[in-house]
Amino acid sequence: VVVGVGASRLAFREPIVQVPVRSVRQREDTHELAEARKRIAELEAQLAQRESRDPLADDLLTPWAFRTQLELDVRRAQRYRRPLTVALLDIDRFRAINLHHGYAAGDEVLAAVGGLISNGTRVHDLACRMGADEFALMLPETGVAPSLQVVERFLVELEDLKAGPVRGVSL
Repeated sequence: VVVGVGASRLAFREPIVQVPVRSVRQREDTHELAEARKRIAELEAQLAQRESRDPLADDLLTPWAFRTQLELDVRRAQRYRRPLTVALLDIDRFRAINLHHGYAAGDEVLAAVGGLISNGTRVHDLACRMGADEFALMLPETGVAPSLQVVERFLVELEDLKAGPVRGVSL
């Protein structure tokens, strides 16, 4: 800043307000903070995924996530008087599969059944593993006859299911 003193002399003085210059360390800290926030967001997304998806068959919802969505869809079906079907499926003699073939084979069966169910449903249908060997299927906009066809198709496909040493599963 130039300040005039008399007609012939000029004097220089420091500006009253100084703008701080960011140090290299401050820029590094800012970058580290941004990276940490990004990592936190990734971990939160993973946690949300784990809270809502089955650990053995990640295409299936957890019971909590299924019930939450089911409550919404039941209200919607009632409000608009639209059909909604919920089917409960239980693997026959699953304990015998675990005892005879081992728990790893049982997990393979659960994952294969979960995959078959999730691949055999429409985008807006929901499926979950409710318990050890129990599955639930929600079919919005689906009446009794079409729902029976879906379940019967699963029964036929499960007869041909191959999961580890297990060949064929029945519900």
